[in-house]
Amino acid sequence: MISRSAHVYFKAFTLLFILGFVFGNLNFAVLAVFFLGFFLLGLNVGDTKDIAVERTYSRTTPRVGEEVDVTVRVKVGRGIGFVETYDALPEIFELTQGSNVHLLWKALGRRSETAFTYRIKCTKRGSYDMRATQVTRINPLRLKRAVPETFSEPDTLIVRHKPTALRRMKEVRGFAQSQRVDADLARVGSQSTDFEEIREYQRGDPIKNINWKATARMSTRGTLKPMVNKFEPEGKKAVWFFLDAANYMQAGSSIENTFEYVVKATTGVAKFFIDKGFKIGGTFFNARKDVQLYPDLGERQYFRVAQELAALEAGAPRPGAFSEAVEGTKNQLIPMRPVSIVITRPEVNFEQTIEGLRVLRKYTAMSRRIRPIIVINPLVYSSVAGSDDFANWSMLVLKAENRSRYHLLRRMGVTVIDWDPKKEDISVRLLRQVRTR
Repeated sequence: MISRSAHVYFKAFTLLFILGFVFGNLNFAVLAVFFLGFFLLGLNVGDTKDIAVERTYSRTTPRVGEEVDVTVRVKVGRGIGFVETYDALPEIFELTQGSNVHLLWKALGRRSETAFTYRIKCTKRGSYDMRATQVTRINPLRLKRAVPETFSEPDTLIVRHKPTALRRMKEVRGFAQSQRVDADLARVGSQSTDFEEIREYQRGDPIKNINWKATARMSTRGTLKPMVNKFEPEGKKAVWFFLDAANYMQAGSSIENTFEYVVKATTGVAKFFIDKGFKIGGTFFNARKDVQLYPDLGERQYFRVAQELAALEAGAPRPGAFSEAVEGTKNQLIPMRPVSIVITRPEVNFEQTIEGLRVLRKYTAMSRRIRPIIVINPLVYSSVAGSDDFANWSMLVLKAENRSRYHLLRRMGVTVIDWDPKKEDISVRLLRQVRTR
């Protein structure tokens, strides 16, 4: 396909040829032949062929804030002309070094090969499709239209959050505002050899655990129920995360917003409990695609959690999504009775939050005791408030209105943690829950 320049040369040839023929002027005819020869020469120059493109990355699963070196190798076998290569980058990637556009001159009669490297910075987690390198073959006389082509396959970069390293909590003498779960033992699981207590026989207890001597002593007092030895179970308690992935969690810019801080904090908290030996499960609701993680422990579970969080995308909020998420996991909550950590903004739809917490408390109750329920409320005031006084005062009024709502949650036995992602680390906020005498 010829270019605009080729059309100009052909029109010049036609005009000069007509003028030379009409006026019988030989000079016009010579110029017409010159333009015609230049036009035919440009169209018959051999285009560059046998092009091969290879693109490699210094790392394919970087973390947020890390830089990746991208190396592009271009080989041209035959022809003559310019070869332009271009890598289209996602808009959230920052080009920190080099250039993603390169121009190569292919001389006649020899094979040309070049390689160039540029560096990009990953500013947001997620899975990103790196489109194939665009190659544009440019005619040396610019008489053919340059059309971008691809000679490679697209790639995928998975950007993950670097988990927040939670500080080790020192043993402090005093009263705690929330129950510490670091030393809790599992409710279900294999029994260890550590003796806990002697209690009455209950349905389902193994016969081998019956303490016959204690049973004989109690029978003399008129009690005919057998007594059994109770041993501490192995392992530690389970922790279940309920993460609200609605779009109202995305307060801020497209690159830096509250939802990104929440995902990073969730990864760090999950890493903390997994390293402590806890069994971790999770439900991510209100997302574009809801996720439910089967409870498990170990490094494999951590990588599964990190992978799901890296691909998590916020979606439109649905009525009753929190209650549905709890109902969908009741088969796991009833036998395990885990410590529940809910990450959401309760003030957005307070009634639905209350209803979901009531359902959660029903399934995690153990006789008259309730397993701890912790609600982490990521504050969006610093992300939304502008530089003007009106916006700042509006955020203060909204914060004051939410105090009565959070008081109602605390009356239900729910621990509410207000966390400002832009001002403090999640580990610092958790440490403030411990209050000394």
